[in-house]
Amino acid sequence: MQAALQNGPVLAAFFKVSCPTCQYTFPFLERIHQAHGDTRITIVGISQDNQRDTAAFLKEYGVTFRTQLDDPNGYAVSNAYGLTNVPSLFLIGQDGRIEVSSVGWVKQEVEDIHRKLASWQQTPLLPLFNPGRKFATSAPVEDRKTNPAVAGKRARAQLSANDRPPRAETWVTLAPSANMLASLVSRFQSFPSSSRD
Repeated sequence: MQAALQNGPVLAAFFKVSCPTCQYTFPFLERIHQAHGDTRITIVGISQDNQRDTAAFLKEYGVTFRTQLDDPNGYAVSNAYGLTNVPSLFLIGQDGRIEVSSVGWVKQEVEDIHRKLASWQQTPLLPLFNPGRKFATSAPVEDRKTNPAVAGKRARAQLSANDRPPRAETWVTLAPSANMLASLVSRFQSFPSSSRD
């Protein structure tokens, strides 16, 4: 985490693949990732599910940012953050302090995260909510307001055999403070690159 924070702020996004609110939220997080890239910020998804289900979720919802697996035998990282629900988002500043935390879907908090990242990067604030906007591998995000499962089926139908799944990278765990990092690393599973080749 220290290396990522030297690069810039970190957005940690905890999720479960079966969570309809996570299914709705993650395409918006992908928009944030597309708007800000990887150069001065790091976005990492932290899945509370197994590798296979997580890979399917990432492909279905067009998620390309880094993703890690929390250890299902106790959820050490999720517990360190005091999670009670997912999705849970934590925007961590370069000083290691949590700048924004958001539980569930709160549009204003997602907008605040997007605004802070644009400000930190000194880049224009691109629209995050734009009815009809499509991702390469998904239906319009706004269509998921009424039925996330239907949107997921549409997204799967749009995938072609040539579509590459999102990249997977080995990355260290995120923790609320640098002091907790060492104790959590051994209980956090990296998402292996071979799972999404």
